[in-house]
Amino acid sequence: MTGRTTDPEHPTSTQRRAFELAQRAARRAVQRRLRVVRLTKQAYVKSGRDNRALKHVATDLHTMIRMARAWATRSYAGIPWRSVVYVVAAIIYFVNPADLVPDVLAGIGFVDDAAVIGAVVHSVTDDLSAFRDWERRLRTVEESDGPPINGLSRTSSVAA
Repeated sequence: MTGRTTDPEHPTSTQRRAFELAQRAARRAVQRRLRVVRLTKQAYVKSGRDNRALKHVATDLHTMIRMARAWATRSYAGIPWRSVVYVVAAIIYFVNPADLVPDVLAGIGFVDDAAVIGAVVHSVTDDLSAFRDWERRLRTVEESDGPPINGLSRTSSVAA
């Protein structure tokens, strides 16, 4: 395992090259938001597997997945384009079965995923914080609205 790192904020040159490829794929994917929605579904499934190597980045990974999905469904627009591409690229890298180290290798396979995810988290920390704040505000508003009436939230306006 020479030349490999487990430091999530310092990916190896091979990981950086692979992430550059993922960025190219992300630039194409974000042109069609439905692709990003599908990608987030794949990421949720994969992230649900038991993997110790991801435990240090799991919370941030889930936040990135939620943020990408919220951006793709147009419910959240507070993310700069560069960050959208980075987050989608990290998710592509994570779900890509042609990984540098196959994820099926118990524990070891997710190390490169964790390194790339950690590097992206480091790059978009402020955007992740802003998204978490947005989620908290949204939950607070939803909780204060009370239960929905006939499937509509109390703050929804319906034309008569």
